[in-house]
Order: sequence, then C-alpha cells, then structure tokens
Amino acid sequence: MALEAMFASQSRARLMQLRLQLQTTKKSTLSMVEYLQKIKTFVNNLAATAQPVSDDDLILYVCGGLGPKYDASVVFVTARVDPISLADLQGLLLSHEYRLEQATVVEQGLGQANLMVKNSNKNDTFFKRNQASNQSYGGKYSCGRGRGPRNNNPNHSQPSSNVS
Repeated sequence: MALEAMFASQSRARLMQLRLQLQTTKKSTLSMVEYLQKIKTFVNNLAATAQPVSDDDLILYVCGGLGPKYDASVVFVTARVDPISLADLQGLLLSHEYRLEQATVVEQGLGQANLMVKNSNKNDTFFKRNQASNQSYGGKYSCGRGRGPRNNNPNHSQPSSNVS
C-alpha cells in the first residue's frame, strides 16, 4: 500500500507541475511555431495522464502567454461570439507574427536609410548647404543670373544713371 501511495503522490505532483507549466508558459523570444509546439507538448503530456485540456482552456493558455505585441489578436479571439478553432487560432497567430516581422524589417530599413542620410550630412550645416545653392543661382553676391557680381561696399561708387 505504501508503494501505491507514493506513486499516486508522484503522479499528482507531476500533474500539478504540467498544469502549472502550461498556465505559465510565455512566448517571450520563441518563434510562434516553437511556442505552440511547447504548449502542445504540455497538453499531450496532460492527456497522457488522463487529464485532457479543453479547447477553450487551451486557447486561453495560448493567448495568456503571448505578450503585448499580440494584444490585437488576443482581443480578436476573446471578443468573438463564435469560438475560434485551434487551427484558425494557429493561422491567426502565425499571420500576426509574420506581419510583426515584416514591420521590423521595414523599420530597420528606414532606420538604416536615416542613418546613411544623417552620416552623409554630418559635417554640413544648413548654412553651408544653403550658401552653396545660393551661389549657384547668383545668391546674395550677385545681381541675378548673368549680371555679374554686385559690390555691397558703401565706399564703392556704382554708376548712376543721370538722365537729363
């Protein structure tokens, strides 16, 4: 009888451990496929101990471990009138993960483009760039296109047009 009691105690402890692991598993840095596989392993182990997990509970455990990047999907799943199937949940989460990855790639690409522009203009000031563009079109040191330089020195006399 002591052997039977010890085995029952260990079985109960294992069952509690599996349920706790299922309830507290987080996606964290795992890919969605890895996260769902990890959850599936706990569910299969619980089923092997004659403690199957209902689909509704499984959906809640999966959603509970996702984190804030998946809030939109969690709200979509939990606010539905009709329950979502496990296959549809998997498809939704894989699609969401793909969109997050694409957004990250775009953000990284924009960040690199901004960095390249910033570095190429690092030693230029607005004044230097502005002055160079003004000089190419006459700027403040000319009288306009093709009229030659203008001297702003007050001691320099400019020809006057005296029409009598």
